[in-house]
Amino acid sequence: MSKSFPEPAVTRHALVLTSGLVWLLAGVILALRGLDWIITNSEQEILLILAATMAGILKSYFIFFKIIKKNIRRIKELAPHKDKICIFAFQANMSYLLVVVMVSAGIALRLSLMPRLYLGLIYMAIGVALGMSGIKYILASRQL
Repeated sequence: MSKSFPEPAVTRHALVLTSGLVWLLAGVILALRGLDWIITNSEQEILLILAATMAGILKSYFIFFKIIKKNIRRIKELAPHKDKICIFAFQANMSYLLVVVMVSAGIALRLSLMPRLYLGLIYMAIGVALGMSGIKYILASRQL
């Protein structure tokens, strides 16, 4: 006799909102860490913070917004006969592998000899891009 666990199923709205919250949280964590490294390692922190922020905005607009559009379309088309879908479907299966690769790359960079100022710029730019994208997901979830 085997018992199966119930699938943690949620609405499509909840899936898109979950994506937004995850991206936003990751973005805030990265941006704050990057900001700290920039502030503690530079005398021109304002200029560098603005540069990292602009890089993040551009990355979000030209790269992440396309990914978000595709992911929202994928979520809308998931199991059309169901009202609720497994919460872990908020990202495509291959995206989970990409997350593992990106987290590993972040850890490797943090353990490297790269100066913290440069890491701060990278972390802040990626954090801003993720944060903006998380907000885009959250706003899109309101339309589902």
